[in-house]
Amino acid sequence: MSAVAENTPTRVLRRGWGKLPLSPIRSSVRSTPVSRLSKVPPASVAQSVPTNPAVIATDAQGVITAFNPIAENLFGYHALDLIGQATPEIFHDPEEISNRTAQYSTELREPQGNGYEVLIARARHDQPYDEEWDFLCQDGSRVRVLLSITRLRDTYSETLGYVITAIPLP
Repeated sequence: MSAVAENTPTRVLRRGWGKLPLSPIRSSVRSTPVSRLSKVPPASVAQSVPTNPAVIATDAQGVITAFNPIAENLFGYHALDLIGQATPEIFHDPEEISNRTAQYSTELREPQGNGYEVLIARARHDQPYDEEWDFLCQDGSRVRVLLSITRLRDTYSETLGYVITAIPLP
């Protein structure tokens, strides 16, 4: 008899590998009711949202491991100059980081270090993170961005790194 119960949905693997049970759909994932479809924004609004954000990835220590071409164009840095050599702190005004240190220390009820630790404070606690920041470009100019930071974890919940997306704001 198979290890998979007869009534359990399965997925057939490559020939000779057998079947695996499909994992149940998480309760947090739900279908959108038809009545909510009328609340979808018009196409013109949806098209105005940038679809290509600047993306920066780091390892668990904060060292940049990826820097997409959009980030290169937006901030004026070349990926090869940053990957393996810098942290995202290079894009931030030290005064703004200092102000956020006090804010996050109060909100998270624990002292926050300076620099990169402040940037990832909420993501480290798996809290949603979407905030506006001024990014410093290589030429000294500033660009206001909506910053989103997500923690990447392995199957044991150990931090592998972070993905940072930045969408320029008008």
